[in-house]
This record gives sequence, C-alpha cells and structure tokens, in this order.
Amino acid sequence: MRRCWLAAGAIACTVSATPLGAQGSSEELTRFSAVLSHIRANYVDSVTYRQLVHSAIDGMLRGLDPHSWFLSSADNARFNALERGELAVIGVSLELADGVPTILAVTDASPADRAGVRPGDRLRSVDGVPTAGLNARAIALRLGGEKGVRVRLLLERGPRLEPDSVSVVIKREMAKPQHYVRATMMLDASTGYVKLGEFGTKSADEVHNAVKSLRGQKATHLILDLRGNPGGIVTEAVDMASEFLPANSVVFSTKGRQRSVNEVFTTKRGGDFQNLPLVVLVDQGSASAAEALAGSLQDNDRAVIAGRRSFGKALMQTGFLVPEGFVELTIGHVISPSGRYIQRPYTGLQLEQYYAFAGDSAWQDTSRVFKTAHGRPVKAAAGSHPMSPCQRRQPPRVGGPSRRTAAGTVLWPTASRTRSPPVARQVPRGSVILLRGLIGCCRRSLLGFALAWRYRPHLTRPPVPRWPASSPLRRRPFAGARTWGAKCRSGTIPM
Repeated sequence: MRRCWLAAGAIACTVSATPLGAQGSSEELTRFSAVLSHIRANYVDSVTYRQLVHSAIDGMLRGLDPHSWFLSSADNARFNALERGELAVIGVSLELADGVPTILAVTDASPADRAGVRPGDRLRSVDGVPTAGLNARAIALRLGGEKGVRVRLLLERGPRLEPDSVSVVIKREMAKPQHYVRATMMLDASTGYVKLGEFGTKSADEVHNAVKSLRGQKATHLILDLRGNPGGIVTEAVDMASEFLPANSVVFSTKGRQRSVNEVFTTKRGGDFQNLPLVVLVDQGSASAAEALAGSLQDNDRAVIAGRRSFGKALMQTGFLVPEGFVELTIGHVISPSGRYIQRPYTGLQLEQYYAFAGDSAWQDTSRVFKTAHGRPVKAAAGSHPMSPCQRRQPPRVGGPSRRTAAGTVLWPTASRTRSPPVARQVPRGSVILLRGLIGCCRRSLLGFALAWRYRPHLTRPPVPRWPASSPLRRRPFAGARTWGAKCRSGTIPM
C-alpha cells in the first residue's frame, strides 16, 4: 500500500513539473495525430500523408495571415527560376478578385497581348485544370514553363451573371527586360508626370533619372503615380524616399516579436528634389512598398496623397527552409513615421473577404489620431489614405490656384492655410418630399412661408431622377420617359 502511494506521488510530481504550455501543446498534437490517422485509415478516397500534411500546413498559414505561404522544394525551385527570368511566361499579372483569379495587367507586345487577353478577364482553367481554390502564386507556376510550349486558357469576360467564355492558346516566350518606370511626360508647361510600375532592383535610379529629365524640361511640379503598384523591394522604397526627403528622415519602421526585426529605416542623404512640390497618386492596387513610400511622404508633410485608399498590405516577411519545403512567414509590421500601422486587419476574415475589401476598408478604421512632422492630424486608417476625416476638419497647408492636369485638379502646397467651406446638413429625400407637400398646403400661411425660407437651400436643389444613370430608361428613353425626365430635371414635377 505504501508503495502505491509513493508511485502515485512520483507521478503527480512528474505531471506537476511539466509546464502547462507543454501539456497543452502535447494534447493538441495528439489530437491532430489522431484525426490524421482516422483520415488515412477510414476516409472514402485514398489519400497520402503528403497531401494531408501539405493541406494542414496551408490551412495553418492561412489562419495566421493572408500573406504567409508554403511551397514544396520542387515548387520553390520553379518559383525561384520564375523570379530570375529563367522560365518562359505569357506576360500577365494576376490577383484574386472576390475569390476569382483575375488578370490585373497585360504586358505590352507579350504573347497574352497578341492573343487578345484583356485586364479584368477572369481565369477559369489552365490546360483544362480549374483554377478554383488556387492562389496567384500557384497559378503563376502553372502559366510559366518551357519556351515555345503552348498553354490553353479558359477566360470569362463581361458581367458575372452572363459572362462570355473565351478560350485562347498562347505560346510561352522568355520575358524581355522591363523598365520599372512605365511613363515619363510633361502634362503641361510646368507639371511633370512619372508612372512607377513596381519597386525593382533599379527603380530608385530610374525614378531619379526620370525626374531629372523632367526638371531639364522646366518642370516645377511633379506627380508620382503609384496606382496599381504592387510593391517590391523595401530598400528601393527607402532609396526613393531619399530623393524627396532631407537626410536622417524616418521613412518607416518595422516591429515584431524578435529584436532583430525592430528597425528604423532612415534616409542616408538629402535628396536632389527636396523642394519639388509633389503629389502621389494611389489606389486600391497600391500595396506593400508603394504604401510605405506614400505613407512616409504623407507623414513627413512632403507630398499630397491623392486618389483612392490603397490596398492595406505592409508586412515584413522572410523565408525559412524546412525539410522538403520553403515557408514564407510574416515576422513584423511596417509602421509609418507617425506611428500608424499600414496593414489593415485580417483577423476573422476569409481569404476571399480579405481581398474583396482591398481599398474599401473604412469600416476597419479606428478613432485614434496621429500627428505628422508639422503637427497635422492624420487618422489611423488601413493603407495610405488620401484624405482622412480629421484632415477635412483641419485641412493641410495647401492653397493657391488649382492646376488641372490629366490626373485631375491638384492644389500645390504653399505657405498659406485655407479653410474648408461649411458643409450644409443633408436632409433625407423623403423629408424634402414631405416639406414640399406641407409647403404646398400652407403656401398662403405664415407657416408655409417660414418653412420655405428655413429649408430653401434643400428645396431649390435640382431633384434627382427616379432611375439611376445605368438604367435602360436613361440610356434609351422613349418619348414619355424623356418628357417626364425633362420635367423632373427642370423642377416642374416635385420628386
């Protein structure tokens, strides 16, 4: 009996000496191993441990964030060859739009361009293999291959409810060297324009030469177009920021769990274009290094950001070799000089939802407000935001006459401060209809006169026609609809 108590005490001591975290990890691994064994033994179809483990790894990384990924050793070797330009390609770039692989851009004079592939086409299959469930990286590996080999694509074009199916056969070719600066021109006598496609190994030098050429053409203002720029090499964004910022200016910082990840990136020298008025254009296709550059110029009060909210992806990632594979893992967040996180939240979102909210994540914004280098308030918004609500209440130091260019109307930074005009309180359309009816009934009384005087700004605005601009009645109106619409627009018939 005494021996039993001693044995029980020894077991209790052993269990209590085991850390609670280790116990939990052991239990979870035991549960995973049990499920794996049941699937391998009892599942209706024959599956291998390799398939199950790879699927488990993909699901595990997808549960962390949308940008961590795993490749087998063979796929990783092909992917590295594709990045080095050793595989023939068809000349398209892809992204997931609402969960469907969609053609983002087509390279000029590429095989896909000659075959009639258009941006916006939805890719359904490659050589008869459906693309559903595949990410853009896996599809890119299927599109790349040996030179001269043909690949068959099944595309959808047009509206999703009634699309047109297009089948094309494309012959792969080796990619030709592309310039990262896609366009350089003078929009008018004093406004230069530079379009940067991505951040590559020599993109900072190409931008420097392009701006220098525009300055030689008497350009006194510059528009840097980062729309559709997916990012690239982070250090190139730092070198490019150095062209427009003084020396030792903070471009961005990174923060992670490991101390080696925490780093502040600053400019090493003063740029040649520090005093050149600058406007940066972004949209929902601007991501990663493009967002980091735009946020840095915004927080340093160096540029005006125009366009649409950017994608909202700014993570520090690195690769790790694992047995028979390679994993790209997120190790840190990119933070703007004012302290804003550029990466938008992804917790609790499916992969399709995450990509569907690109450039439209205002509902994820917080109420926290940060300060730029000159004390201007900027709201914590996912991505690089052209104009946050707090900026509208207290606009930046812009003024002077507006200049209309091909990119729109732009205000150049000056030393003056302008105030935004007061915005009238919006009255719902139903209330306007009710007010018009009430005034019509009391038009000869003092009440009708008072109501008409009080709400005159809202009652005198031209009413909106009942049908939207995309309605067939607006595009091809018949005689009765045309007469009715003319009366509505002229105010003869109250809406």
